[in-house]
Amino acid sequence: MKISEIFKINTVEELNAARDQFEEGLDSKTEPLVDALNQNILSSDVASLEQHMAFVESWRARLVRYHSFAAAFTDHAKDSTFLAAKSNGEEGSKRTPEIERDALRRKLSGGFSALAGRLEGYIDCVDSRVNLAKKLLGIEVEAPHKKGI
Repeated sequence: MKISEIFKINTVEELNAARDQFEEGLDSKTEPLVDALNQNILSSDVASLEQHMAFVESWRARLVRYHSFAAAFTDHAKDSTFLAAKSNGEEGSKRTPEIERDALRRKLSGGFSALAGRLEGYIDCVDSRVNLAKKLLGIEVEAPHKKGI
């Protein structure tokens, strides 16, 4: 998927289908990461701990990429493309009230926003797990101490 493809979506039906497809793909693609994050890493086996840390850390770039798609979907879902003008019979169409436009934007972007939040959580979990593994391995880099005058 490319971000440019997201902005070619022009109907609510296409947007909803894309959201469902994105969520299903995200669930299947991130399943190995979620399984790894559910593991207890409190072990004295250095080799397996290093391997686990490397595996989890390798997911960060993918998660950031998936997050960029979720953010693009969220922004595009708020676009006026998806706002239909209301018909008032004889006079043609009239403007949709602001409150209705806001409600529709929230409805269309809400699912994508939730997926972006999930991805942000995964990124935080990856960072936390890698930091924990480094601490357990004793390879955490300490911040330099300030020297006194």
